[in-house]
Amino acid sequence: MDDPLFSATKVINGHDQVFESAGLDRRHWTNSSPIRAIYKTAFTAAELPYFHPHSFRKTFVKLGQEVCISPEDFKIGSQNLGHEEILTTFRSYGQVEPERQAYVIKSLGRRDSDSIPRSELPNLIEKFLDQHNVKFKPLSD
Repeated sequence: MDDPLFSATKVINGHDQVFESAGLDRRHWTNSSPIRAIYKTAFTAAELPYFHPHSFRKTFVKLGQEVCISPEDFKIGSQNLGHEEILTTFRSYGQVEPERQAYVIKSLGRRDSDSIPRSELPNLIEKFLDQHNVKFKPLSD
């Protein structure tokens, strides 16, 4: 599904032949002006300082960088941002803060597989090969 994170407003021809809002549409905005206006109104009504929509997109991508466990997970988030190509997401929002870079690099040598115990790998590989009907000849001694 590539539903947008920020859906466009669904506009219908209402009573008295006047256009009116009818909820959300499943399409992306063509530009960010309407979203900015909605955000400004909402932040003002809530008496909060204004944050532009892209600050939420950046936060969404940073969250994705930490919680996505597969390229597919990140691609789904990218599509929901309205990006056809995942590289658009990485190039526009994918910067990693130096502190985070240092943390990840320092922890590389200490990482254990969080989701798959090492002892289960042979079984998982065998199951994968069976599911995909892959046959191979074992190495001889």
